[in-house]
Amino acid sequence: MKISSKIPRRLLLVLFIAIFSFQPIEALAARDQAYDSSNDVLFYGEGGCKAASNSAGSGEKLLGDDNRSKIWNFLRGLDGNLPKDRALSEEQAAGLMGNIRQEAGEKFDPSATESGGGGYGIVQWTGPRRTNLEKAALAKGVAVSDLGFQLSYLYQESNARKVSSKVAGQGFGTKGANEWTTMMEQVAKTIDGKPRTAIENATVFWHNNFEVSADTADFVLQQRGAFSLEVYTALTGKAAPDGSAVRITGTSGKCSSDGAAFTGGDLTATILAYAWPQYHPPVYTNKKPEYETAIKKAQSEGRYVGGLEYPGVDCGGFVTTLMFDSGFEPKYNYSAKGGNTTSQEKWASENWQALGSNVNAATLQPGDVAFSPGHTFVWAGTIPGFDSKVASASVSFSGSSWRAPMAGHENPTSSSVTWFRKKA
Repeated sequence: MKISSKIPRRLLLVLFIAIFSFQPIEALAARDQAYDSSNDVLFYGEGGCKAASNSAGSGEKLLGDDNRSKIWNFLRGLDGNLPKDRALSEEQAAGLMGNIRQEAGEKFDPSATESGGGGYGIVQWTGPRRTNLEKAALAKGVAVSDLGFQLSYLYQESNARKVSSKVAGQGFGTKGANEWTTMMEQVAKTIDGKPRTAIENATVFWHNNFEVSADTADFVLQQRGAFSLEVYTALTGKAAPDGSAVRITGTSGKCSSDGAAFTGGDLTATILAYAWPQYHPPVYTNKKPEYETAIKKAQSEGRYVGGLEYPGVDCGGFVTTLMFDSGFEPKYNYSAKGGNTTSQEKWASENWQALGSNVNAATLQPGDVAFSPGHTFVWAGTIPGFDSKVASASVSFSGSSWRAPMAGHENPTSSSVTWFRKKA
């Protein structure tokens, strides 16, 4: 029987779609070599994105009760999606997840979208990298917001990326080395003459080579580093290693709600640990678990917490505990053993620089403390994920104005407010 050489156009279209649908992800993701080259990124090398020895599973079957635990189990190779010899250590996974927390928020939201439509997803893929992500999701037939897909894609992408010369020059790996492999090599070591923990090294390396955001080096260590430590402590139940940007101790547990307490370190990280990031109208006496633990410790040491029947739910108790526990000013309020706002303002006037009233908010610095009649609050500055530039709490003698520490609504430029700053 003779077969006609004329194949119907409809059949050709079906065959084309079938062949196209079975192409690997990397073949569908448009490669922007000019973009990669100009940014010193050796992205899709020979052989494409997906090396057989580095392939991850589909990422569709994730283990965990929430996004954070699912991401952790994926990166640690605990859910079977990664080859065991390609899984990250606890410290490395925490460092990567500190970056995700910064990019996608406290819910580790795979649908997180940057205002203006720039970045998208758990690592805020942007530009050609976002386009590649979307094409890969379309080819795979899954929603681009699917967490399992994003994790699998992140792994494949990182195995195709290389360490830039800039990052290699900072002491992280070798130029042109596989990015994921280099991430697996982040251990405690000294960089630029400064000792760094494995968590810090993993946080900084992942940011500098994979994320490459506009964040300053100090911000990466303080903010993303603090998030990394939160993840590590919450999901391992262990205290953070000595030398970390923020040291955390406390009970072991599955999540931060188990009450791990900050016992020293960065002001910004301690604000995030102790104060709710959103404003809650009074009456609101529900303290963050970390702050609850901190207040109990402060009480046991005879430090001022205020709060009447709700210890710590007090403006002066919060500011005093924040200054002491963060290490920003351990001598604040007579080494935290003074009294209410009257005592605290007296201490500030004797020991700090008075900035006065009617200040220009643009001149305020994190850690500046304000007093108005019977009230005090602290300038937090711009903290991603924190909904105000001030942090405050409120005691209530009438029972109607209780507020646990949170993002505040106070007016920093009011004529009734007097500001003080720690002397240099």
